[in-house]
Amino acid sequence: MNLITKILLSFLASILIEFSLSDRSFYIDYDNDTFVKDSKPFRYISGSIHPYRVPKQLWEDRLRKMWTGGLNAIQIYIFWNEHEPQPGVYDFEGQNNIFEFLELAQKIGFVVVLRPGPYVCAEHDYGGLPWWLLANGTETIVPRSSEENYMNAVRRYFGVLLPKLTPYLYKNGGPIITVQVENEYGSYYTCDKKYTGELRDLFKLYFGNDTILFTTDPPRVLGLTCGTVDGAYATVDFGVSISPDDAFEKQRKFSKSGPLVNSEFYPGWLDFWGTPHQKVPTDQILKSFHKQLDMGANVNFYMYFGGTNFGFSNGADPPYLAEPTSYDYDAPLSEPADITNKYLAIRDSISKYAPLPPDPIPVNSTKLALGKVQLQYHVPLIDAVNEFSYKCVDTLNPSTFEKLGQGYGFVVYKTTLDDPNVDGKILSINGIRDRGYVMIGPTLVGIVYRAGFKEFKINLQNNKNKTLTVIVENMGRLNFGNNLLDTKGIVSNVTLDGKVLKRWTACLTDNFVPYYQKNVQNYDVVKQYTNQRYLLENRKHSIDFGSPGIYIGEFESPNMNYDTFMRMDKFTKGIALIQSNETLTNLGRYWPKTGPQVTLYTPSVFTTLGSKNFLVLIEFEGASCTSESDCFVEFIDYPIIDNIPN
Repeated sequence: MNLITKILLSFLASILIEFSLSDRSFYIDYDNDTFVKDSKPFRYISGSIHPYRVPKQLWEDRLRKMWTGGLNAIQIYIFWNEHEPQPGVYDFEGQNNIFEFLELAQKIGFVVVLRPGPYVCAEHDYGGLPWWLLANGTETIVPRSSEENYMNAVRRYFGVLLPKLTPYLYKNGGPIITVQVENEYGSYYTCDKKYTGELRDLFKLYFGNDTILFTTDPPRVLGLTCGTVDGAYATVDFGVSISPDDAFEKQRKFSKSGPLVNSEFYPGWLDFWGTPHQKVPTDQILKSFHKQLDMGANVNFYMYFGGTNFGFSNGADPPYLAEPTSYDYDAPLSEPADITNKYLAIRDSISKYAPLPPDPIPVNSTKLALGKVQLQYHVPLIDAVNEFSYKCVDTLNPSTFEKLGQGYGFVVYKTTLDDPNVDGKILSINGIRDRGYVMIGPTLVGIVYRAGFKEFKINLQNNKNKTLTVIVENMGRLNFGNNLLDTKGIVSNVTLDGKVLKRWTACLTDNFVPYYQKNVQNYDVVKQYTNQRYLLENRKHSIDFGSPGIYIGEFESPNMNYDTFMRMDKFTKGIALIQSNETLTNLGRYWPKTGPQVTLYTPSVFTTLGSKNFLVLIEFEGASCTSESDCFVEFIDYPIIDNIPN
């Protein structure tokens, strides 16, 4: 091929691309109350999915099941904390490669409703805000407002994120049709129009004036008054308990014309530790759904697929109700993405309003009961922290996680008592955030909890040990409500019989207990505590199953793709991890004796198939094992997420 031919072909290709893009358009026809896509009226029937809540290897499976369910759009949040884990440090690789997710969604056929925050709620830690916003204390920042420290961080983040998203706008050949400004802002106390106005201007700066911006709020006039912003189309969100007529009447007060939009139609609801698994009857969903479609509305199911709060990603609702690891949501697709009767019923309903794709519905994953895994290796948690913590900080008074430089997980606080005679004395930790496991020497003597008892009487006779240790677990920052200054750790004085305890040492643990996944490198707990020399040197000590400890077991992963569910009846509360080769994956928190979640979803993508893998439990409250041979977990072939023990 000669040079002139190459130049001509390149020129023709550029003309074709330009012509193709010029034919792509998405806008609102206010006269006819509809969206218009490529010059034709368009109505979306959408479902929410969060790419962070499903392993990347399984993205396509979830998206294809959503497609065959009859949806023509998906709605996604972007979690700021995932992409800027430290100030000015950005992560868009691997699990956080949202651009690859957008490309996959577009390849399947979806358009995308984008909700980039900066705050998103979503039952995610801190509503998606990064923990380090609180590193300088709570007096210097006002989240979700025009306060300068907060907005400087937003501007820097959006200055990185939004240019990366620009190629994925529909007008540029991508799938993104609309972009949300903030998130249900009318439910927040600040009602700061300067703030939402600057967010709008940032989106326009990077995305242009022709990209549809929108807001979402519950159908209440006061909330919509604060939540809406000039230049962004006002939509509402509501579930089966609210009449579509009433909800859309409220929308019409703020969007006089244009499409009716329910940005969050709830086919299920969120769970909290200690409360029953929430369910929404399918017949109620269909009744409201049909009504909305008959009115010509655009509807997004929140959630269509919920997934899993892997690692330390769950949030909490006020006053303090922590969300569990499962984010099943009673959604049409279950936590392991099984097709449910709700999915089939909604699909059938959609077929009455729009053609279904010809693709067959993908099959459910294979579920395996791998059986019992004996946890034959054990080390006291305090010993492991002393050995592996990369940083211990001395302070006069306890410091917060954020000031210490750790965002998630747990921190170990220690002080030395003047007098070891503690029996009968009252220990008070009113500023516990969120749960504290109190030890005198090697003995667990009590538990304090933000949502429960914050003091207790010590029962420990003839004690000679002066070391008081408080293992403080961050159980998830508040993601909703007006208190978004939810620092973690010990945030007030600790007193013993009224005397303030001073001179604390706090040891961090995030170097060997990951937020989600990490390469173990120099902090390999499994390698250390399954080492035969270590075992020979340390097994002479008796094992105290009643105190916080690390338990390790080996299991074989079959050479096939599967899902399984970890049941931990012998254990009380803690964190479960899987180590495959040198990758340590945090499956999330377990608390089976509180419920409703009893099992942990364990997909085979976290293991090395056909090979040996390690299971690691970090147990905070003590196991009910009577011996090493009696210490085990069991992988079963079905989930238990709706059990509240008596």
